[in-house]
Amino acid sequence: MALLQDANSDQMMVEHSAVQLLRWRDELPEGLLQSSPKLILLETWALILCARLDEAMACLQGLSRFLPRPDAHRQRLCLAHYQATLGVLQRQFALPDARRNCSDALQHLEERFWGQHILCHQALAQQAMVEGDLTVARQHCQAGLRLSRRHANLCFEALLSVEHIHLLALSGEHRHALDYAEQMLAELRKHAHGGPMSARLHVLRGELLALRGDDTGAEAGLQRGLREAEESQDAYLLYAYHALISLACERGEVERAHQLLLAAERRMQRLCIPEIRYREVLRLARARLCLASGEPARARDELLGVLAELGLNPLLAPTGFYDLQYRVRLLLAQAHDELGETTRASHELQALQRDCQRLGLRSLACETQLRLAETLHALDQAAAEEHLREALQDCRRLSLLRPLARLQRNDASWSRQLLAQLPALAPANRAPDTAEAPPAPTEMLSQRELEVLELIAQGCSNQEIAEQLEISLHTVKTHARRINIKLEVERRTQAVARAKASGLLA
Repeated sequence: MALLQDANSDQMMVEHSAVQLLRWRDELPEGLLQSSPKLILLETWALILCARLDEAMACLQGLSRFLPRPDAHRQRLCLAHYQATLGVLQRQFALPDARRNCSDALQHLEERFWGQHILCHQALAQQAMVEGDLTVARQHCQAGLRLSRRHANLCFEALLSVEHIHLLALSGEHRHALDYAEQMLAELRKHAHGGPMSARLHVLRGELLALRGDDTGAEAGLQRGLREAEESQDAYLLYAYHALISLACERGEVERAHQLLLAAERRMQRLCIPEIRYREVLRLARARLCLASGEPARARDELLGVLAELGLNPLLAPTGFYDLQYRVRLLLAQAHDELGETTRASHELQALQRDCQRLGLRSLACETQLRLAETLHALDQAAAEEHLREALQDCRRLSLLRPLARLQRNDASWSRQLLAQLPALAPANRAPDTAEAPPAPTEMLSQRELEVLELIAQGCSNQEIAEQLEISLHTVKTHARRINIKLEVERRTQAVARAKASGLLA
C-alpha cells in the first residue's frame, strides 16, 4: 500500500505499470484502491491509459464519497483534481465539456500538481486538433512540453511529443516530425524507458516513413510499435493497425488487409475498449479495403455512414485520428469517381481542398489536389495538369512520396511527363535514367535544423536556442552537430558562412 500511495500518474506511463496496477487491484482486497482520493485517482489514470473508459468513469465517481472535504482549500483542490480527470475522460468520450473542465482545472490546480496540468494541456491540444484549430493545439502542446522539461520528466515529455508530432504531420512538417520522433525514441532508449510512449513513437515513426515512401522502414516501425502497444495494452495499437491496413491496400495485398482489419476489431473488443474509440476508424479502414477490392459502392456506403456519425458528433475522432472527417471525405470522393460520378467527385475534392487550406492541413491538401488532378483529367485536361504541377511542387516541399507512388502505379501517360520533372521525388524502387546531382543544402537540412541555424546566425547561444524553440539543450546540440555534418564544416561560424554562400541564409 505504501508503494501505491507514493505512485503518481506519470509512473503509469512507464513500461507496463498501468497493466500491473490493475492486476494488483484484482488481487488486493475488494475496494482497497477506493480507500483514499489519491488511490482513486491513480486507479482512474491507469484505466484511462488502458482505454477502459467506462470503468474509469465509474471509478472516478468514488471521489464523491470524500466530499465535502474538511476545509475550503482541500475542497477546491479535490474538485480541481476531479475536473482534470473528468475533462481528460470526456475528451476520450468525445464530449464538448472536456474543454471547460480541463480549462477550469488548469486555473485551480496548484503548480505542484504539474502532472495534472500536463494531462489537461494534452486533452485540450487533442480537442483543438479535432476542431481544426492548429494554433490553439500548438499552444497547449508547447505549454505541456515546457512543464515536462522544467520538471525533467521524460514520460510526460514523450506523451506531449506524440501530440506535437501529430500536429507537425497535420501541418505538413514531415521532416521535422520524423526528426522529433527519432530524437524522442533515442531519449527513451538512453533512459531505458519502454511502454506505451515508446510504442506510440515507433508507430508514428513508421507512419512518417510511409509518407516518405520508405515502405520497408514503415513496416518495421509499425510492427514494432504494434508489439509494444500490445504488451502495454495501449489502445493506440488501433493507429498501428490502421496504418498497416493502408500499406497493405496500397500494395494490393487485399487478403492481408482483411486479416489485419479482423485482428484490429478483435483486439479492441478483447481489451474492452469502448466502441466510440474505434468504430468509425475501422469503418474507414473497411472502406479503404473495399476500394482496393474494386467495390466502390460498398466503400461509399461505409463512408456515408461515418460522415453521418461525425455530423452528429464532430468531436468523435479518436486519439491520433484528428483529421478523420477530412480523410473520410477524400475517400468518399474517390469512391464517387470510381462509380463514374466524376463531376460530383471533382466538386467534393475542390471543397475539401479549400477546407484543408483554410485549416492549415497542408499534407491532406496536397493529397487532395493530386486526387483532384486525376479526377479532372476526364473533364478538363489543362486544369488537371495545372493542379498536378502545383501538387508535385507541394509534394517536394513536404517530402510526400506516398501519394506520388500511388500516382505512378496508376501509370497515366498524361502525368508521367510531369512526374519525370521531379526525379528526386520518384519512388526509391525506380532506377534513375541519369545520375542525380547532390542535394542542395536546403534539401539536406530539416525544417528544425534550418530554424536552429537561423538562430545560430543571429548569435544565440545553445541555451537561448533551446528556450526560443522550446526544446532541450541536448536536442539543440544534436541539431548543431547534424548541421555541421551536412554542411561539411567543423564550426558554427563556418556553418553560417556556408549557408549564406549557398543562399540558405540571407
